Amino acid sequence: MARSTSQLAAQISQLAGNLSVRSISEEVFNQAGIKRLYRKRDNVYTFVDLREYESACQRARRFLVMCEGYFYGPHYDHLKLVLAGEQMASSALLDKIEQRARDFRAAGIPPIFSAACLGRTVIDLPVNENRTEPVQIERSFPVVDFIVQYATGSLRRKQAAAAIAQREKRRDGHVGFIPIPVADIRDVIEFRSKAFTSDGRIEPALIREVIDYASRHFAFQNEAQKNRILEGDQLIYLIVEELLRGMEVPSRRYLYWSGDISVVSQRCWYLDYDEETRRDIINAFFDALPGVPKGDDRKTFQRLVYLFPNEFTGRMEELVARELATADTVIANALAHAAFIHDYRHVPEAVFVQEPYKTRYRSQIMTHFRAMAARLGRVDPNKLFGNAVDLGNDLKIPSRLALVPEFKAILDDERLKVVTTMTDQDFLNCFVSDGRRMSIGHAKFHAEAQVSGFMRRYINRRYKRLVP
Repeated sequence: MARSTSQLAAQISQLAGNLSVRSISEEVFNQAGIKRLYRKRDNVYTFVDLREYESACQRARRFLVMCEGYFYGPHYDHLKLVLAGEQMASSALLDKIEQRARDFRAAGIPPIFSAACLGRTVIDLPVNENRTEPVQIERSFPVVDFIVQYATGSLRRKQAAAAIAQREKRRDGHVGFIPIPVADIRDVIEFRSKAFTSDGRIEPALIREVIDYASRHFAFQNEAQKNRILEGDQLIYLIVEELLRGMEVPSRRYLYWSGDISVVSQRCWYLDYDEETRRDIINAFFDALPGVPKGDDRKTFQRLVYLFPNEFTGRMEELVARELATADTVIANALAHAAFIHDYRHVPEAVFVQEPYKTRYRSQIMTHFRAMAARLGRVDPNKLFGNAVDLGNDLKIPSRLALVPEFKAILDDERLKVVTTMTDQDFLNCFVSDGRRMSIGHAKFHAEAQVSGFMRRYINRRYKRLVP
């Protein structure tokens, strides 16, 4: 009969006396029927009944052979630690490991959960009452359990249930760790039914999606480790694909698509539809885009391009052309309206800064600019010689457009026409301010400077003649 914890504690206390348990030899403990376990990562000793430990070791050795192909990562690690003398395995856990292998074999499921398919990951354990320094440990990652449940959607359901169960702990300030749950027989059967193409291959889009998800959500020590793990995942897919190809499963049932394109934002949505419907969904999403996607549409588009590269060859170029065509229509309508009302103040900025609009509509806008400048010269010549920055509303143009060299040249040309036809009194009224007379006509660009310089010299000579 196994000894209780209190019985073991009393016996250890009697053996140790005034000595530390570290200083007692293994032989002394063995003679007393006690096994001393040492957990390296925690620097902790525990003590169990020797016979129970030896029985657990015998089962662990047997399971490493008998249960190969049906291991869940943390269970596999547990067996290794038992044999290394670091911890004990309860009968309940050992029964669970054995039962899983039996159930999967009985269901006709091949050994896809091989130890060779377990990933390896490194985690950091913080300082606690037993650890004086942080410790890094390696542990197995249940890659196949993750892949299978990711595809079927049970991963989210199981993790959500675990999160709800930990809600109280979180309220108390404890942050619970939610591991990858154990895949069951139904998960594997559904995976084989949903995730394979008609020719017995795992859906390429699924492989890409899982690898992308892992690269964004799992912690890696560095880029090299990340690449090794992701490359290993691709190899695991080939192993699983080969083992499950001949497995018999119920006929695959596809969903009816209602026309809602938002399905493309869901995980593994493409597994629920046949190939023709899948293409219809992709095309519907693409057709709904007005041009180059932005915001959430851009993220969804990039994700679809990654998942279905063949379906999206050349589609970005189509979207660019679509956006340009839409922009062309908008701008053409805006320019037609501006010409009708003789007001270009609200024309899209692209018309003035982007090709082909800048070249296409420049002549039309310059004609308007000249006509409005000539009109202002007739109606209010004093305003025409004001600061060019302030002429936008009067000339019905965007502010500061009159400062652009080619437009400034037109403005000065119209100013020159006006100033040379002014009466002497109108001239004096307009240029009585030294500030205006001194500031006008200072062009910095050669094409503009010729007219501007001539006008400036004309104004100064005439002013000196009228005001000796």
